[in-house]
Amino acid sequence: MMGQRFVVRVRCGAILCRLFCGMIMGGMGLYGCTPSLPKAQQVTRMALLEPVLHGIALPVNIAPLNFVIQEKGVDYRVAFRGKQGDAVVVSDADGIIRIPLKSWKNLLMKNRDDSVSVNVYVRDDSRGWLQFQTARFFVSSDSIDPYVVYRNIGSNNILWSAMSIEQQSLEDGSMTVIADNKLTRRNCMNCHSFNQNNPEQMLLHLRTPPGGTMVKQGDQLSFFNTQTQSTISAGTYPAWHPSGRFIAFSVNQIHQRFFLQTRKYEVVEDKMSDIVLLDIDTQSMLKSPVLSTDNRENLPSWSPDGKFLYYVLGNPYCESDYRENRYNLMRVAFDENTGLFGAPDTLLHAAAMGKSVSFPDVSPDGQWLLFCMADYGYFTVYNTESDIYLMNLRTRDYHRLDVNSVFVESYPTWSSNGKWLMFVSKRRDNMFSRPWFAHFREGVVSSPFVLPQKDPLFYETCLRNFNRPEFVTGKVNLMPSQVAQLASQKPLDCKVEAPIHVDGVSGASRVMP
Repeated sequence: MMGQRFVVRVRCGAILCRLFCGMIMGGMGLYGCTPSLPKAQQVTRMALLEPVLHGIALPVNIAPLNFVIQEKGVDYRVAFRGKQGDAVVVSDADGIIRIPLKSWKNLLMKNRDDSVSVNVYVRDDSRGWLQFQTARFFVSSDSIDPYVVYRNIGSNNILWSAMSIEQQSLEDGSMTVIADNKLTRRNCMNCHSFNQNNPEQMLLHLRTPPGGTMVKQGDQLSFFNTQTQSTISAGTYPAWHPSGRFIAFSVNQIHQRFFLQTRKYEVVEDKMSDIVLLDIDTQSMLKSPVLSTDNRENLPSWSPDGKFLYYVLGNPYCESDYRENRYNLMRVAFDENTGLFGAPDTLLHAAAMGKSVSFPDVSPDGQWLLFCMADYGYFTVYNTESDIYLMNLRTRDYHRLDVNSVFVESYPTWSSNGKWLMFVSKRRDNMFSRPWFAHFREGVVSSPFVLPQKDPLFYETCLRNFNRPEFVTGKVNLMPSQVAQLASQKPLDCKVEAPIHVDGVSGASRVMP
C-alpha cells in the first residue's frame, strides 16, 4: 500500500514465506510480502497498552515509546499516523511492539505541535481481526535534554553491594555506565549532581572507604575530603552554584528505623543537619550560623541566577515519634562575591499544616518551584503519600500537580529549557521507582510518560530502582575506570574558614573579627 511504511517481526514459521516472496519480487528484499492493514470489526474501547500512549505529550526528540499490547490474540498490528508524512505500521505475533528509530523520528519531526493517532489491530482466533478505538498522543516541538543520569540500586534502597551511576539517552534509549561500585570496593555512591544540567560540571560522592567527593570540571577531576572537625559529616546532599565556584552541601547525621510488623519497612531521618559551602577555588568549607542552627537545615537548591539558596528546615529531632519530624520551605539571599548569606525567609510553613516539604527545585526562568510534600520527613521515597507540588514564586501560590498517583512521587526536577519535568514514581507496583516525564507550559503539566526502553518488557523484569535522576544536556565523558582510579587516591582535605554570623540590623552576614 502506498503511503505506509511497514516493519514486521514474525515467528520463525513465517520466515519461509518472507524468503519466498523476496525471491519472487526479484530483489525487493524480505519486506516484499509485508501485509496491509486488515479489514476488522470495530471495538468500542481502546486497547490496553503498557505503557499507556493515549493523552500524553512527547518531546519531538524522544526515543521510541515501545510498548506491549495487553490483549489476547494471535497476531498484532499497530499503525501510527500524523497529518504529515507516511504512516508507520509495526507488526508482531506476540504484541510486543518495537518501533524503528528512524521511522519514529521522522513521524515525530513531521508532526511536531500536532497529534499522532495510534490504531491497534488484534487477530482473535474466534472473531478474526479487531480494530480498537484510536488512541492519540501530542508531539511537542519543545525538545527534552538528550540524557538522564541516575543511580541504579537494588529494590529496597538499603543494601549497596551492587550499584552504579548510569546515563541513558532519551533520544535513542542507549545506556552506558559512568561509575560502578564493583571497582571501588563495593562502597555506597550517590548524590551525583550537575551544574545547571551541564555534563562537564559533575559531582559524585563516594560513601565509606574509599570515601570522598569527586568533582569533574571539564577534563579535570578533583577528589575532596569534605569531612572536617567543624562539620557534622562529609558533604551529603549537594547543589552547584551557577558560578561553578561553590557547592552547597547538607551535612547530616542520618538515622534509619526499620519496622517488622507494619506496612512501612523503613524511615530515613536526620538527628542533626546543617548546610555548608565548599569553595572549590580555595578548597575550603564555609559555615554560616544562618544555615548551622539548632534546627535541621537540609536539601539545598540554588536559584538559576545564584542569588538565592532554597532549602528545607526542620525543628530539632523528635526521637519519640518520627511522624513529628516535619520541614518547612525556606529561602535565603546569597552574595557570591563575598560568600555571605542574608536572613532566612519562610516560603511555606508546611509543619503548621501537618505536612513536610522536601526536594525544592527552581525552574530555569526563576518563576516556578517544584517540591515534594508528605506527612512527615524529607526522604520521601518511602512515603506513599508523597506528592509533587508547584509554587509560583512571584505570588507564592502553590498547588498539587495532576501528575501524582496514589503511590510515591519524589525528587522532581527541571529540564534545562524548563519545558519538561522529571520525577520518580512507584505507581506501577508500589515497589520500584522509575523516572517519569511531563510537559510543562505556564503552570500546566501534561499526563506523564515513563522513561522509554528499547525492550518493551524491560519494566516487567527489572528489579532495580532508578534513584535521583538528573537531566543533562549531553553525554557525560567519564568512565568507571577513571572513577576507580581517582578513588584509589587520597582525597584533598578541606579547611574551614572563619565563622560567620548575621548582622541583626542589615540582615547581611559578616565575618567575625
